[in-house]
Amino acid sequence: MARVVVTVPVSFQAAQRHDTLRAAELAGLEVQGVDLLDEPVAAFLDYLVDHSQNLLPALETPKNLVVFDFGGGTCDVAVFQVKLSRGQDPIQIAPLTVSRYHRLGGGDPWGP
Repeated sequence: MARVVVTVPVSFQAAQRHDTLRAAELAGLEVQGVDLLDEPVAAFLDYLVDHSQNLLPALETPKNLVVFDFGGGTCDVAVFQVKLSRGQDPIQIAPLTVSRYHRLGGGDPWGP
């Protein structure tokens, strides 16, 4: 069975992450086994898929990356370490720090 991955803004706190899963459940989606993935990590993985020929050789030694994810009125920033592995998880991503300031990208025109 495939794992379901839901992306969330990196600034989401525990309660907001819980609410995201609850909203999916209320919408009739199966939330057992769902992984929440911070948007900057998802953006990096998408970039990695598109540019794997150039990036994979560079990741043979652990690298620290800074990823900026602009969009939707937010700017999420994450610093994480990426390394290739020969084990069960071929790519290991360890978050080092993330932005928690939800107003970094500007105001929400539909907000209060």
